Amino acid sequence: MLDAGFPDVRVRTSEKYRMVYSDYQRLELEKEFRTSQFINSERKSQLSSELQLTERQIKIWFQNSRQSVFVNQDNEDSLHVSLR
Repeated sequence: MLDAGFPDVRVRTSEKYRMVYSDYQRLELEKEFRTSQFINSERKSQLSSELQLTERQIKIWFQNSRQSVFVNQDNEDSLHVSLR
């Protein structure tokens, strides 16, 4: 069950629903990501309880964030090469 502090907000995108995290949830996930881009199962379980998200949601958030860092780094590298 979700607490009033973390409303269950879903946004419909074509045939799927996308979860929209609260500012607090996102900030806590980002803070953890800055500490380490890889999360262990113990910390994932703790965050799951604290943020009222499933461990799967946290795992996927970390995967997506790592991919975003990788893509952004690749785009920056391409930009530097094209400017030479």
